[in-house]
Amino acid sequence: MQTRDTLELGDTVSICFSGIGRHEGIVTGYDRITARSYKYSCVSGVSISDFSGGKPEQIINYGHIGKYSKRETAQRAVNREGELGYSLIDKHCINFTNEVNGLPKYCRMGGISLTILTVGVCAYVGYKHKMKIA
Repeated sequence: MQTRDTLELGDTVSICFSGIGRHEGIVTGYDRITARSYKYSCVSGVSISDFSGGKPEQIINYGHIGKYSKRETAQRAVNREGELGYSLIDKHCINFTNEVNGLPKYCRMGGISLTILTVGVCAYVGYKHKMKIA
């Protein structure tokens, strides 16, 4: 079980949602995780409870995954707070955590994550196309 006391500054964390997706962020303080958020359409810092939808025990901690120190990773995340935009293609939480960790933007996108991304993009494009026809 993850708690405020088991998460360390600069750790990369995620929470599963809807049984098929995940949301990732960077621990940037004692009760703070910074992530690119679909909900807020920007990079924002939120409490552990908000990040996890009230289920902090379900947070997965990947620990330190990048080329920068934990402190530098956390600072890079905080420096991007307020950056606007969200996109399933290239401005989402996994791209964000990769970038602030100094990893290539699209690494760690294999397997089911890529499948979910593809299905989501196809659904969105189909919906937009349908709206133009109607």
